[in-house]
Amino acid sequence: MVPVGRLLPAAALWVALGTALGTVGCAGSLPSSDGESASAPRVLPARWCGRHILVTALAAGDSARTLTMILDTGSTHNVVDPAALRRIGIDEGDVGSTVRMASLDVGALRLSNVPLWVQELDLVSRTIGAPVDGILGYPTFRSTVLTLDYPAKEVRVTPSAAPMPRAETVLRLKGGRRRPWVELRVGDRTQTVLIDSGSGKGFSLSGDRLRWHTEPASVGVLTGFRGLEPLEVGRLADDIVVGAVRFERPIVRRVDDGIPLIGAEVLRHFVVTIDGPRDRIRFAPEASADARGGAEAGADTEVRADAEALARAQASADTEPSASGQRDSEPQVTIPPEPLRGFGVGWKPTAAGMEVVFLMPGGAGERGGLELGDRVVAVNGRAVLAPDRCESSFDPERSAEWTVVRGEDRFRVFVAPEDLVPGIW
Repeated sequence: MVPVGRLLPAAALWVALGTALGTVGCAGSLPSSDGESASAPRVLPARWCGRHILVTALAAGDSARTLTMILDTGSTHNVVDPAALRRIGIDEGDVGSTVRMASLDVGALRLSNVPLWVQELDLVSRTIGAPVDGILGYPTFRSTVLTLDYPAKEVRVTPSAAPMPRAETVLRLKGGRRRPWVELRVGDRTQTVLIDSGSGKGFSLSGDRLRWHTEPASVGVLTGFRGLEPLEVGRLADDIVVGAVRFERPIVRRVDDGIPLIGAEVLRHFVVTIDGPRDRIRFAPEASADARGGAEAGADTEVRADAEALARAQASADTEPSASGQRDSEPQVTIPPEPLRGFGVGWKPTAAGMEVVFLMPGGAGERGGLELGDRVVAVNGRAVLAPDRCESSFDPERSAEWTVVRGEDRFRVFVAPEDLVPGIW
């Protein structure tokens, strides 16, 4: 279920980094230890914070100089907060400048001559619910094979391009790109999209040729370097196919002037392996996690999958993907359409609470008595900006009592979520 009534940090913040700036790379290596194969996968120190992946990096391999960084395949840049630089003993680097770190270790992955764009990340930390020191962009991992195992909540890298099954699960990356782009099948057409682990949302598509079952409407806001922007979502009349998985008439964010992408709300259904050296990507459905209702990935979607048929198809296929990146065979897994639930409220995280910057006309938030400029400071008595909450305080499936500050007044309102985009049953 897509969270609503909160900001979309990655789609606006992370993608803006790659859009506004050129690529700056760094050299990475994966030295093998005694008894370990040079091609063996290495598990990186990572944890999931909601839909975001946080990795632990050590400046110069020093465990006393630790940085918590978002792994973001949608960004062409590495980013660091100036306060984090000072904490690890680097006094140079004003906001907007670029500094270089001689070495940075992410588990077994050793990076050298690492460029870091200096930007304040307080808003990012408040939005995702955990302290964030920086961002590691896609060029950091471009020379390795990077696996984002969403069902197992694990990140792995290998130093070389290991063999992949030539199957429905393997697509071509768009060659020569600085980030991982693929072509998806949307109905009878294709669209090129960015694979963006830094976005916590689902599908974002552009173009006036999209066919809608439910026309897009504003249900919230997102924020980024360009300021606040409306969050418009609707339900497609067509299916979207990602490798061997069909998403039936999914909910899609319309981005007429933005970047079309796939975020973690979709990626959570897969073990995603990005083979940068060979310009290919694999979307392997984790059938066992899906059959359990996606408990490991935080999902509540019922998935209809024939795991044995999928395994046979993957093992026997020996044809390269088509030019569009998709094979012609039928997908083996189907994700049925679901409603999009929420409160019809858009937030801006501030040091004093979640400021209301958007109210859907006639929506649950407006009916509950909220006004623009109100600050929600607690939900069911728990502070909305509690450190390391790693989840939205506003559960779109549950009614709650919100503590609101308006000027000098402090009061409580009871708000119940509702369908913003109905499901199809």
